[in-house]
Amino acid sequence: MFQMCGVFAQFERSIIQERVKAGLERAKADGTKLGRPGLSELTKQEIVAMRATGMSMAKIAVELGISTGVVCKVVKQKK
Repeated sequence: MFQMCGVFAQFERSIIQERVKAGLERAKADGTKLGRPGLSELTKQEIVAMRATGMSMAKIAVELGISTGVVCKVVKQKK
């Protein structure tokens, strides 16, 4: 009995995976951009300017409402 439940669960999971993949492919075909939105060039310039004045990465993140990881990434890219 438990084996049959396991088989049905695996089958249902594979069907869900196929539907998700088909939906993503259809969205790509329609021209939808997938993933997180990127930062604007203006925001990147603000980060670099604030860092040049000696402001800490944590304060920059709080000021602009972004994560410290994003600030670090932008600072490393601009070096």
